[in-house]
Amino acid sequence: MQKIISQFFCFLVLLFGLILFSPSVSAQDFVNDPTNEQEVIAQLLSYRNEILKTTPDSLYTYESRLQEYKINAINEENPYVLANVNFNLGLIYFGSEKYIKAIPTLQSALENIPNLTYSDSLMLYNDITISFTEIKAFNSAVQYVGTLEYLINKNPKEYATLATNISSLDGLYFNLGMYNDAIRVFRQKQARGENLSKAKPYQYAVDLFDLARYFKANLQPDSALHYYNIARNIVESSNFENKDYFLGLIKGNIAEAFIQQHKYEEAIPLLKEDYVASLRAKDFINSTKDLNILAYCEFKTGEIDNALRHLQGVRDLISPNDAPDLYYTNTLYLSQAFSSLSQFDSAYYYAKKYIYLTDSIASNRSIEKSAQLAVSVELKHKEQIMQKALLQVHKEKLNAQNSKLTLEWIIGASGFLAILFLLVLFLLQKKTSQKTKLQNLIIDYEHKTKLVEKSLEEKEYLLKEIHHRVKNNLQIISGILKLQSVHSKNKEFKDIMQQSQNRIQSMALIHQMLYQNEDIRYIPFKGYLEKLTHQIASTYMVDTNHIKVDVLIEEIKFDVETAIPLGLIVNELLSNAFKHAYPEGQNGNIVIWLKHDSKNEFNLIVKDDGIGLPDGIDINSASSLGLQLVSMLTKQMKSNFTYKNDGGAEFSIKFSIQNQVE
Repeated sequence: MQKIISQFFCFLVLLFGLILFSPSVSAQDFVNDPTNEQEVIAQLLSYRNEILKTTPDSLYTYESRLQEYKINAINEENPYVLANVNFNLGLIYFGSEKYIKAIPTLQSALENIPNLTYSDSLMLYNDITISFTEIKAFNSAVQYVGTLEYLINKNPKEYATLATNISSLDGLYFNLGMYNDAIRVFRQKQARGENLSKAKPYQYAVDLFDLARYFKANLQPDSALHYYNIARNIVESSNFENKDYFLGLIKGNIAEAFIQQHKYEEAIPLLKEDYVASLRAKDFINSTKDLNILAYCEFKTGEIDNALRHLQGVRDLISPNDAPDLYYTNTLYLSQAFSSLSQFDSAYYYAKKYIYLTDSIASNRSIEKSAQLAVSVELKHKEQIMQKALLQVHKEKLNAQNSKLTLEWIIGASGFLAILFLLVLFLLQKKTSQKTKLQNLIIDYEHKTKLVEKSLEEKEYLLKEIHHRVKNNLQIISGILKLQSVHSKNKEFKDIMQQSQNRIQSMALIHQMLYQNEDIRYIPFKGYLEKLTHQIASTYMVDTNHIKVDVLIEEIKFDVETAIPLGLIVNELLSNAFKHAYPEGQNGNIVIWLKHDSKNEFNLIVKDDGIGLPDGIDINSASSLGLQLVSMLTKQMKSNFTYKNDGGAEFSIKFSIQNQVE
């Protein structure tokens, strides 16, 4: 009992000491000292005004100071100060063109600073919209541009004073592919007298040129031509600086409008003039574009030799790294030109290069865009979690501070009885605190588990989307090849195009199944082969009542690295059987089966009962591209490839894989 009393009085002494001698406000306590918080906000506002006037090269000097403020705000658990720090950091990142880092900090300020002024809202929506546009995340930019337009229309004069303002909102809509909105905003500016001022001839011509571009992009060539011609007349009758270059651009765009109207002969001389003007101005990108379009028009008018000469001239001006889109378009046109001249080797060479360039460009853009958005979303996610956590802690600390002040008053007024009450409250609070901590740990664990699950779902969705887009790109390439073969009268070239389509379709089918499967890592190989054989039979218009195909495979799954070469091999062997094994409508049976010799050893056999292989044939030195592809793929898989005649042709591919999934 004495021990309990002694502990009780020790507790009382300690409690009085804490109350009487502990400082009520720390040197940097934003939460407990409203005056100090106001001083910090005032300092941040002063920094903000300086940042807006500072050149990009000098912004780094503010970043280090603001990072210290950010650390203090986190330590002092003050979300309001943190949001204002993020506002300033976002302006620094934006001014330094670090748009991926600017986006989450600016969004944090937009979402967590209460009662934003009109000026701050205008600045935040402006910078966020521009940042998303700069990293080509146009879908995200669209979410902010509508509000930005509303704020601009509310006070156009103030927006004009913003240093980072969008000089042309209609131009932004144009870049986002929202052409109707671009035309609408342009007309609104015209109604307010902000453009198409005849008092300024050069700007008047530029405005007409922009409006015509919007109509052309919106596939309204008649309206586009109307405004282009007005701009052309103004420039021709003036002495503007760079007059020839500007006039050439106008003529080149008039030519593109004529092409939309299928007036290719009228477009050709205008394109030549634009090409010469661009070369003189050393604008090699535009001159290259002109050559490509000029060759397209000459191709349409039957001037194939001129088209080929201009297409080959493009490659003297640029490389694939300078302008990938122009380069791969040029490659497609070269394939078409050589095909028209019946130079099928060259046509096939450029067709293969076009397919490779298309895949490479689409893949790089998809990866770049996905990576940029993923980084931006992840940074924003972390900022949001931090802000919410700090806001909650801030509220709890304010409540705790109020409770402390109340308890101090009760202790001073009530004396010893109040101290006894505080002791009982302390014991109860300790027990409750332990329970609360346990509950918080459980809640925190469940929250983190949900975040991990959500992250996994997002990544799985992203992978499925990639497979879906790869499948769509392959389908587009297949369609291009089909269209090319339709325009060719050469049977050998058509066969080559058909075989290429089949190979592309076999790969596209894999990505389609990965997109549709719940497990996006592995392909159900039996189902894949069944669909593939049906697809090939349909391509060659095989009557399955006369030639039957049996797929004798147990349920097994392969990853993409195994499934794609196996699918291409089966495509080549089955296509070969359909074309050569059964002449003159002969009936037959084709069998595909997969023997599972051991856990990791497999034997894929494709056998028909047709006329068999020619005597003395050597697959490895065969001239057929299909058989060469089979030989190459089996070597790539490090497999044992054999073939023989046994009542028909029989092909065997023995291979092994690691970590097989049943």
